Order: sequence, then C-alpha cells, then structure tokens
Amino acid sequence: EEDVLALAKNLYWPEPYNFPTARPIADKQEAVARARHIAALNNVAHTSFASLTGMKASAKDPAPGEQPGWMFMKTMLRDFGIPDDEIEQWVGKQPSYWAQMGVLTKRIYQSPHFYTNLYDKPENIERMSVALEAIKLMQMRDHFDSALRREMLISAIVENELRPEFKIVQTNLLTDE
Repeated sequence: EEDVLALAKNLYWPEPYNFPTARPIADKQEAVARARHIAALNNVAHTSFASLTGMKASAKDPAPGEQPGWMFMKTMLRDFGIPDDEIEQWVGKQPSYWAQMGVLTKRIYQSPHFYTNLYDKPENIERMSVALEAIKLMQMRDHFDSALRREMLISAIVENELRPEFKIVQTNLLTDE
C-alpha cells in the first residue's frame, strides 16, 4: 500500500497546482490555460491509475453485522461444488475485485468439482447457467469500463499531439483577419 501511494504521489501529486489570482490571469492567459490543460491531462491519467489500483486492492473489513459481497461469491463457489479449502486458497481472506473476477471467470472452470457438480443433479445445470450469465454480465461491464478508460486516455493523447497544429491554425486565423 505504501509503495502504491508513493508511486501515485510521484506520478500525479508532486506539487499542488495553485490557482492564480485575477491580476496574473489577465497578464498571462496563455500560461494559465496551458497549466490547466496539463492539470486536466494529469487528472485523466490519475483517474485511470486510481481505478485500476482500486480493483486490485484488498477488500476492506466489513462493518459489524454486514455481509461483504465476496462472502456471496464464496457461497456461490460452494454451490458450484468447490470445497472451502480450495476457495480459501484461490481468493484468500479478503479478495480484491480483480481476484474475485479472476476466480469467477477463470479458476472455477479449472476445478473438476465444478463439472462433477453438474452431473449430480439436473437442477444444478439451470441454476449454474443463471449464475454464469450473471458472471458474463459483470465481465462485459468490466470490458466496457476498460474501453471507456482507454478511449479517455487515447483522446487525451491525441488532443495533446494535435495541440501544435491547433496553435498554427489559430495563429493563421488571427493574423488573416
């Protein structure tokens, strides 16, 4: 945790951005606009970093009397026929969202207990197909969120790369008037 925070501080928070007063803004509009542009690009990258870090962080301790979401996942894995010791080995005590999705989308299919449980009772097939459809929806949402982050980062990179060309066009428009 300390290493992740140190990395984030080094990448995104080296110095706070001090908003200028009204007088310097009038004198240095271009510099203030550029500083705000850099701060916006920094925030785009930081938001993506924080999102990925949050998905990989361990789950927090539940409040007294509260059932955390990962307990339901462990119950579902038990319903799939996977023994408790195998579940504990896969996810640990307080699994991160990333670890939970890894188990639900990959690891359960590697366990022979998952398949033998299908043969046990015909009702299990219907019940498991509903659970697997829910897992598929969660995975589709993760792909969508990832595509949005990627799109946001690419648009920031493209906008930054086009900035010199924009300056040329803007200068030509202002001088041609």
